[in-house]
Amino acid sequence: MQNSAGPVQSSEIDTRASCDSLKGLAILAVLINHYMNDFSTINVGGFANTIVSVFFLLSGYGIFVSVTKKVVNDFSLKSLGLFYRDRLVRLFPLYWIALALQMWVNHEPYQVSDFFGIGAEEHYWFISAILQCYFLSPILAYALDRRKYLAFFSVTSLVLGAFILAANYPFLNGYLDFFHLVESPYLNIYFLHTYLFFLGMSLQKFGFLKQRTHLENRLSNYYHCFVFALLFCVVCSSIILDKAYSFPVLGILVFVTFWVAYSLRNGIEMRFLSFFGKISFSIYLFHMTYYYALARLGLLRIDSLFSVALMLLVSPLFIFICIRLEQFGSDVARRLKRVAV
Repeated sequence: MQNSAGPVQSSEIDTRASCDSLKGLAILAVLINHYMNDFSTINVGGFANTIVSVFFLLSGYGIFVSVTKKVVNDFSLKSLGLFYRDRLVRLFPLYWIALALQMWVNHEPYQVSDFFGIGAEEHYWFISAILQCYFLSPILAYALDRRKYLAFFSVTSLVLGAFILAANYPFLNGYLDFFHLVESPYLNIYFLHTYLFFLGMSLQKFGFLKQRTHLENRLSNYYHCFVFALLFCVVCSSIILDKAYSFPVLGILVFVTFWVAYSLRNGIEMRFLSFFGKISFSIYLFHMTYYYALARLGLLRIDSLFSVALMLLVSPLFIFICIRLEQFGSDVARRLKRVAV
């Protein structure tokens, strides 16, 4: 684990390596969680479900500059169409391949709406969730760019209002579902995934991650890495407390947001995890198909250490395929971007 910029000489930090490292850590948590849920009797619940919030925060953080430059500052129907096209061509080709392979390997039928990312089931719910974030991102970016404090207060109030209304008046859930592409709310809170995406955008707009203090620059990389590890332990502990004693979900997400912000602000990089972060989208889409394919070959069995060892032994092939799929998705996106709207 190290700081991506080495000894920090500037108040500016390049956050790309940190983003990849956080994504890598999150996707490994997803891999472990889903394997244990399906191929062990150890009950870990939806541990990775909370860690997935990292993806929403980082997606919002990464997209804000792009949507502001391409749509908000130079708005036209063409620029808006090009923005949506760029998002969709990055998302759907690999998603469609993943659904087709899952249908072939696990003989699972999918509805037409699943292929459009509407109410997608199983772990593909993330596609519906991020698609909704993409659709709303120009509006959210415009609001932040024009009146950042008012936008932050308004969006926060709307999400909290929806949460309170859904908790006290269950009959309203049907109306809230109408505005939801996701089949069930993330962590049982309506629009929470969109709000986390908005929080990531807010981190960019408010400049929390751009300027480091003189004291922060003087602190060693070892100190920042220690704090990063400590914050990650706090996040994991809060999730465990939630499983055992119903620790407040919103409290956990405060820890997650602070952990992500600290990592980005100080350029924390873990090269091993950064490698997985770069291909996290492909890994997420295809990892369950990988598990099910091995299971259908009789190589994965419940609570089998031999199966775990075999899965790890074959995993380099799976990772290689994910790398190729990621390259394929990027190539397809580049070609489709040349097509006029």
